[in-house]
Amino acid sequence: MKKTILLFTLLILTILTFGQTLPNNSFETWESNPFPSYEEPPPWNTANPFTALAGAVSVTKSEDAFSGEFAAQLETIEINVGQTFQAPGLLTFADFNIDLVSLDFSFNGGLFLQDRVTKLMGKYKYTPAENDSASVLIYCFSHPEGEELDTIGLGVTYLHDAEEWTDFSVDMFYLSPSTPDTFNVLIMSTGTFEIGNMPPGSIMLVDDITIETTVSTPENIAVKQATIYPVPANDRLTFELDESNEYTLSIFDINGRLMEEIKFDGNYKVANTSNLSKGNYTYRILDNKGLRYAGSFVK
Repeated sequence: MKKTILLFTLLILTILTFGQTLPNNSFETWESNPFPSYEEPPPWNTANPFTALAGAVSVTKSEDAFSGEFAAQLETIEINVGQTFQAPGLLTFADFNIDLVSLDFSFNGGLFLQDRVTKLMGKYKYTPAENDSASVLIYCFSHPEGEELDTIGLGVTYLHDAEEWTDFSVDMFYLSPSTPDTFNVLIMSTGTFEIGNMPPGSIMLVDDITIETTVSTPENIAVKQATIYPVPANDRLTFELDESNEYTLSIFDINGRLMEEIKFDGNYKVANTSNLSKGNYTYRILDNKGLRYAGSFVK
């Protein structure tokens, strides 16, 4: 097999950093919906419009705030609508949708933002159930009219027990030098995206969300695409790299959700992709110095 490695320049912005607040970043403003009954902190979206149909909500207004009067409380809850399932407490700028029959969910859109976000920061408290962890995912993309969505940057972190208000941050890893037009945040009271495997009872408080954006003279770093096969992927996908090292491979779906994270040594890895549904995915491969390989594939 002929090995083709495509090089592109990743712009690492390193000099001028600007702190910015996001709309309703301290969750001081809430709007009520009369039927079904729930509150949301606009422009943040939650699963409340869906869970409220079953008489429960997973995001509420809390007076236990780090600053101001309110914070957002996210709780993983259990709901019975003919069958029992778990719903995470979640906050996002995207439109959240769930199929109440299949229980599949998706995120579309986000916050219009053409700056390159380098980091998201905030304050949290967390009481997990069954050793669960909270999760914070950030991503940015470009979606020109009539063209396919292009994921430009991704970042994720997992948060653990915290009885007092604690700082958290998420760094963005860029996969492309392109300019984004949309930024999104997904904050969840659980560390899993599998409905049915979310321990009910995990509670997260979150407040004071800010971002950093950077403008500077770029430094050029060569980021490569791995050689991957077969294409399209089947239940196994091989990643071939041009040098041996200790790596972390992360696979994301088109909505920026982390689907797999695999640590390996060497210059190739056969990943089990049998649990991935058909669609488009992006990947990133990091070593101890940072991002070294990035690209996309189709299953």
